Amino acid sequence: MSSLPQTPPSPPASNGAAAAMAQGLAALEAKQKLDKDGPNQLPVSKPRSILRLAGEIASEPMFLLLLACGALYLILGDRQGALVGRGNLGDGGIAGR
Repeated sequence: MSSLPQTPPSPPASNGAAAAMAQGLAALEAKQKLDKDGPNQLPVSKPRSILRLAGEIASEPMFLLLLACGALYLILGDRQGALVGRGNLGDGGIAGR
């Protein structure tokens, strides 16, 4: 069995940009960037209260559409369809008749 020849490691880059990238930022430059841009962190969201969550859900267009459809079923006299959402969800409403 013969082993494959090993390639020697490449020599360090001779241009200044590649060498600087290999070394990283200087301490002073890192501090300046930290002061200017802040820490490298994702923003943290605050926990939502039950009331705020309910408000967000109540303002969703699809939820408002379902409420409007339920109101329409009440106006048309189909109390069960309005309360259960039978017509809104498609399981036995107008499509099932």
